[in-house]
Amino acid sequence: MSKRINKRITLIFSFILLLMMIFGGVATYYAIFKEINLSDLLSSQLIPPTRGNIYDKQGRLLASDSVYFIASLDTSYLGRNLSDEEAEEAFHDMASDFNLKFNVIYNDYLNKKNFIELGNSNNREILEAKINNSYKKFVAINIVYERNSIDDYGLRKILGGVTKNEYNLSVGVNGIEKEYDDLLTGKESGRIYSKYSGIYKKDPVNGDDIFISVDLKLQELVYKEVKKAIEFNNAVGGSAILYESKTGRVLAEVSIDSRYNWNVGLQGIFEPGSSIKPLIYAFALESNSITPESTFLSVEKIKPVSSLDYYIHNTDGEKFGVINYEQAIIHSCNVSTVQVAQRILNNIGEDGFYNELVEIGLGRKTGVDLPFENEGLLYNPKDWSLVSPYNFVIGQGMNVNLFQISRALNSFAADGKLFDPSFLVAYEENGEIIKVDPKVERVLFSEDTVNMMIPVLESVVASGTGTMARVDSVAIGGKTGTAQKPGPTGYNHEDYYSIFWGFFPADNPTYSLYIMIDNPRNGDYFGGDVAAPAFKNIVEGIYDLEIEEQNFDGFYKWKIPDFKGYTIQDAHEICDLYSIDDIVIHGEGIVIDQKPDPGTTPSNKIELWFEKRAF
Repeated sequence: MSKRINKRITLIFSFILLLMMIFGGVATYYAIFKEINLSDLLSSQLIPPTRGNIYDKQGRLLASDSVYFIASLDTSYLGRNLSDEEAEEAFHDMASDFNLKFNVIYNDYLNKKNFIELGNSNNREILEAKINNSYKKFVAINIVYERNSIDDYGLRKILGGVTKNEYNLSVGVNGIEKEYDDLLTGKESGRIYSKYSGIYKKDPVNGDDIFISVDLKLQELVYKEVKKAIEFNNAVGGSAILYESKTGRVLAEVSIDSRYNWNVGLQGIFEPGSSIKPLIYAFALESNSITPESTFLSVEKIKPVSSLDYYIHNTDGEKFGVINYEQAIIHSCNVSTVQVAQRILNNIGEDGFYNELVEIGLGRKTGVDLPFENEGLLYNPKDWSLVSPYNFVIGQGMNVNLFQISRALNSFAADGKLFDPSFLVAYEENGEIIKVDPKVERVLFSEDTVNMMIPVLESVVASGTGTMARVDSVAIGGKTGTAQKPGPTGYNHEDYYSIFWGFFPADNPTYSLYIMIDNPRNGDYFGGDVAAPAFKNIVEGIYDLEIEEQNFDGFYKWKIPDFKGYTIQDAHEICDLYSIDDIVIHGEGIVIDQKPDPGTTPSNKIELWFEKRAF
């Protein structure tokens, strides 16, 4: 009998041993071959991906995510584990620990609210220290990101903003943030796994960093000068755009208007006035509607349509006599420009004229890489009145946005090329910097036409209507514009757009700048008196910054970047980008200090001090 029992015990023990071996094998399989060992998993925490950074042309950080932590109470978990008295006591502790109103959070609990946010901090340790043991195991600390961007100098209207989607991730709603949301958005969440065998981390796949053409220092300069011009002239607003003329890249774009929060230069429209005239004369020459030898009789006023009692006047009734196209542009002669329009219509007709206006970019979107662009207003010939084409050539009866008129005029500084205005210079994808080439829509004017126009535009500044834009030792070409605003009963003599556009240095243009001041009320309203001085100040400011010495053919002429807040891995990636070979690391975690300081002269060596931060 005892032998039979021993045999049975031996069989049972062997069976148990076999089960243990099978279980151990399965457990080992999952531990080795599965990413998450559920039997070993104690807890896990989601790490949301960060949104990509936005940098300016010189590598300065314009927008980035900063981390903060939220302490959230799981009310159902608390309710299953604490008695009513214990729960009430715990809520008293919470109210005291986080400076909350007991009645509010306790009522949320009684009303079955699933989660209650107790508090947040950018320092996890400080947040954890507030949590009382009476409810600690019912609280989860989640990682959340907050988007920070430079709002100064009108950058908000370029960069745009973000909102949170249903997954608590940032989504661009306007500006660069919206236009390049697909690049900037985080790709995949990470996770921290707490297991018996240790703590493991799966890194998130963050959004791509992007580099835009805006130069923060130039943006600041242009913003301050436009704001100064608005205040000095008691105007309601003003806009300006500064291009890198040979690429169509936007170095600065400013839109200031107390009446609107949106980007007026992009979404607002205005009549360009005489700033359109260089374009009219250029395609009149290009289409052989006029020649360099053509002359015009400049009298006080002209009747463009003989059957109508309608006149177009020169400013202040000026008379210049018989003049050529150069003198007509220099003096901004309306009467001569109407005669140019007549010759264009005789040569190519209304449809041909309309097509030329569309070709230079009027009445359609420019392709600028910002959302919500206004396409302007240019009527089709079937909707023209008899005088419409004669109003168009002096910048009336049509509406343009800032990008449309400025990019068309920039063609004189860009060897006749019509660029798509653009901000994106490059983006980083999988650790690789991918450059984005500027886009040329078409060659608008031939080399011969450009070469004829540039000296004329220089003369506008040297001796014509734009003398207040002159800068010593810098050759500037440009054109003034003074556009009356239309009202319910026609154009009035009180409301104006004051405009100046120019490029410099004229012999090999680097920059093209268009300025519009809206409704000056301090006495002066001519573009040459209001906008041209602001142009002059900006040109002088640019040369004071010695920006002309920088190499715009490369990615950027950099200075030491700011490493603060970055991880060791990030720091190495930045050093690779800037070709910094000698990196000295002190500690681990997040950069808290560095030598050399940010913004100083480039160096091949960087020394970084880190402070450890817990997730």
